[in-house]
Amino acid sequence: MKHAVVVGLMALAGCAHERPAPPPPPAPVVKHEAPPPREEPDDMKVAGTLGSLNDDEIAGPFQRRWEDVTRCYADASVRMQYLGGKIEVKVRVARTGDPKSAFVVSSTFGNYDAERCILGITRGLHFAKPHGGAEAEFTYPIEFRAKRPVQAWDEARVSPSVVRHRKDVHECKGRSPNGLPPSLSMTVYVAPGGKVASAGLAADAPLDDAFAECLVQKTKLWRLDDPLGKIAKATVGVAE
Repeated sequence: MKHAVVVGLMALAGCAHERPAPPPPPAPVVKHEAPPPREEPDDMKVAGTLGSLNDDEIAGPFQRRWEDVTRCYADASVRMQYLGGKIEVKVRVARTGDPKSAFVVSSTFGNYDAERCILGITRGLHFAKPHGGAEAEFTYPIEFRAKRPVQAWDEARVSPSVVRHRKDVHECKGRSPNGLPPSLSMTVYVAPGGKVASAGLAADAPLDDAFAECLVQKTKLWRLDDPLGKIAKATVGVAE
């Protein structure tokens, strides 16, 4: 079961003295390591070798910080109203209820600053202690609606440009002690003239901040196809 809430933040661009009530957070998406217990079919839980957290125990900490989460988007979209997409945060909760790890496992949002802002909030949350095991794990989706439309490009249109800049990926890899994860993707927004206006990253393992910042900065120097007066967006796999 996988749900996401599209967060409309048009009102945030209006009066600075009136802040609307934050929308409710999306339902968590829990990755099962084994089928859930038959006696509790209605609960979303992490099972098997891990402990478990139910929906309320996962959503509650996010809900209490939801205004801060939406502010991550609002701050990034002030100058780039075309930003929008889904960010999925994977969280491993320790026996204390504190996050042991949290990282962006999937994203089509395309702005590293906003993604890092949301990660910072997530890493500071406190959850219930996992039931039936030392740790629990879940994936939480957050989706923001863009205020301006973009032109969608498929991966094939961007991949050749990424390949041409493999040297940048290799240079930034030197800042990551653990190297590149097996699955690394990048979402970019391409402005008129082919300049990369914004970029975000996602991987199936935590990314070193120094590596991510290096690659995002280098990406902004790339030149891709010209979207001819429009803003284009694409998500592409990245390899060394």
